[in-house]
Amino acid sequence: MAGYEVRYYGEAERPGAEERWTPTTRRDTLVLLPIPRGGRFGNVVVEVRAVDNEGVKDPTPARTVFPIRNAPPSIALSRTDVPPDTTFTVASFGFTATDPEGTGNLARIEIALNDSTRWFPLPADAQYVTLVAENVDRANAAQTTAEARVYLGRTFQATQVRVPGLRLNARNVFYARAVDQTDTTSVVARFPAANSGAKWYVRKPRTRVLVVNDYRKQTSPVVVGYHLGLLREHLGFAPDVWNVEQPYVTGSTGTAARSPLLGPTQEPALRETFALFDAVYWITTGSTDSPSRNSLPFAAPAMQKFLAQGGKLMVHSPVTVPQSSADFQDNLDNPALFLLPVTRLVAVPDSLRSLSLPTNAPVRPLRALPNVAEALPPLRLSAFVITTLPYEAADSRTFAVYDAEYQYQTRVAPRRTGTWPGPSAAASFRLGDNGQPNVGLFALPLVNEATGEPLLRGEDGTPDAGRVAAKLLLRSLRFGQ
Repeated sequence: MAGYEVRYYGEAERPGAEERWTPTTRRDTLVLLPIPRGGRFGNVVVEVRAVDNEGVKDPTPARTVFPIRNAPPSIALSRTDVPPDTTFTVASFGFTATDPEGTGNLARIEIALNDSTRWFPLPADAQYVTLVAENVDRANAAQTTAEARVYLGRTFQATQVRVPGLRLNARNVFYARAVDQTDTTSVVARFPAANSGAKWYVRKPRTRVLVVNDYRKQTSPVVVGYHLGLLREHLGFAPDVWNVEQPYVTGSTGTAARSPLLGPTQEPALRETFALFDAVYWITTGSTDSPSRNSLPFAAPAMQKFLAQGGKLMVHSPVTVPQSSADFQDNLDNPALFLLPVTRLVAVPDSLRSLSLPTNAPVRPLRALPNVAEALPPLRLSAFVITTLPYEAADSRTFAVYDAEYQYQTRVAPRRTGTWPGPSAAASFRLGDNGQPNVGLFALPLVNEATGEPLLRGEDGTPDAGRVAAKLLLRSLRFGQ
């Protein structure tokens, strides 16, 4: 005997007597039983016939009918790779699709926005998508929806898929389902889950300037309100504001982890969110002392595209030293240190009890500002400040524009005080690749967080001198221009 021939087909089919046979010399064969497209149940006929050495075939093949049932695929949204409760017009979603018959039985993933009757297909192996609204008219308050283009994976691969119906300045719902080769669909996954109390609110950008409120204290409204007023004077309009100040920190150094309101990962949603803007103004209670407690270290890697396309960043943050070390090599896990115009942190020596800025401490301008004819005003502090330390800003692309006269106090009695002789930068710039400033840092508080009164006054007592200085730094950066 030469071997066998095998064929299988749906019971409703009627193949010809010599159609679909497959020769084999084996006495066992693994067969994936086909099910009618779109059906969950079916009967599959399997036939086997022997073939002798002269090619004569058994005229009465062995025949059996297998009733089969197709198991539907399933899909689950990631618990972590989903947006925070509020985003701008960029959002990413992670998910995992499976099929009892194996991943090869998956035909596609389908997604929808707000309308679960209109589905848009993606490849079967898609596991991560980013939606980016297109043709958003920031000046048109009447525009309430937009079409979202779909990008695949964390590498942000563009597709031609565009999903309509993204609601602007409103809540949205994202749907996903898996579809197998029989067109059987999974149970629909939804974000936010029904009855979960969660939300996904999409904010429409109004301007090209973004204020990040990362001032993580209960006094945030006072401090941020001061800065928003300053910015309105500089820009001539009210910028967009992203509130990521919660959860609030407690104690002198803070205990809360970085804000989850920035989203779960930097790439690609946070990167593409910053790229929506031309200028970012970041107000924070901390950036240099801890990569886990502070939010700017998390966001810093996502700002490279924003800066590469000409973005301008102004940061108002105290400069303090991590508990482990002031050495940059010991803090390579803090990207904020490499974003900010800081070249060296200053730790309080063991021989000293403190470095602080007493009332009336002078804050001196160090040089003329790029792109500005007006000179920076000399300043003085109107209150005692212990929340920030001096730092160094001195390399080929980083320079200080203000220093402050810090006072030291010795640790051992009798305690002595004196003027700190080391690096004393209090505000600085970093130059971009085009030789123009693109990142600024002001490390001194501009306002008393309890009273709202200015903390920086002119050398002659002028109350608005600190405000004038801050706006001159913005002009030098060409911030929002």
